[in-house]
Amino acid sequence: MYNNHKTVEDKMKKLPSYRLSASKKDQMHQNVMNALKDEEHSQPIRRKFDMRKIIVAISTAAALTLCSIIGVNIISTNDQSTGNVEQPESIQNPSPTEQLEETEKDPREEQIMIEQKAKEIVQVLHKRQMDTLASYVHKEKGLLFAPEAYIESYSLIFTKEQMATLLDDKTEYVWGLQEANTEIKLTPEAYFEKRIQAERFLNPDEVNVNPNVPEGERSTNIKNYFPEAMVVEFHYAGTEQFDRMDWRSLHLVFEENELGDWDLVAIVNGLWVP
Repeated sequence: MYNNHKTVEDKMKKLPSYRLSASKKDQMHQNVMNALKDEEHSQPIRRKFDMRKIIVAISTAAALTLCSIIGVNIISTNDQSTGNVEQPESIQNPSPTEQLEETEKDPREEQIMIEQKAKEIVQVLHKRQMDTLASYVHKEKGLLFAPEAYIESYSLIFTKEQMATLLDDKTEYVWGLQEANTEIKLTPEAYFEKRIQAERFLNPDEVNVNPNVPEGERSTNIKNYFPEAMVVEFHYAGTEQFDRMDWRSLHLVFEENELGDWDLVAIVNGLWVP
């Protein structure tokens, strides 16, 4: 049996130590030796062949335990030395403030965009490109026309589809009332020439987005009819020859559609009324 102990002890010494501490190795060595002694005292008459099998089994178990510990130590050492320790990616949900910032629109950028769209529409009105004009019109609300600054209950509204061929329509519509309560009765083409007069606003004296005009000759009731609208005013100041009383304004009124885009809902003229 002494020889068996010696064989096991020699094999234990040959195992690689790597990161095992001396106390750990001594403890494991003592555990294996104690197991051999217990087996020797409890089974004195067992044949050498059986004892050898036990020794081999215990040695194998000890070796496997050591190799497992050594393998873990080697992996840990390599990861620490090379800095290749993989960390799980953390998924961070945006805070409520960040979510709000993502969905909010910059008011100034929105105003610039709508002003640019309004300038494009003035060019379209000047060139009488009705198909293009129709593409700007609100699909559900159509396009309202008011020949003067105040929208009336009888102001004409044309659908998006009607706008594409409006100038081909030879019907004389009553667009509103003028001085002495006479009717403004014109074909669509005549209305564009005499009332809208887009050429006056190709190089306006002022372009105002949501103009804050005090009560007076340039005031309107647009916000009463379209409280959520964005309004772009093109203003022609008039001439000294007529003491500026020939001033005119063209208001293009936009409202958001269901997709969040701004569509044209009204063209409102403004001019001096005696």
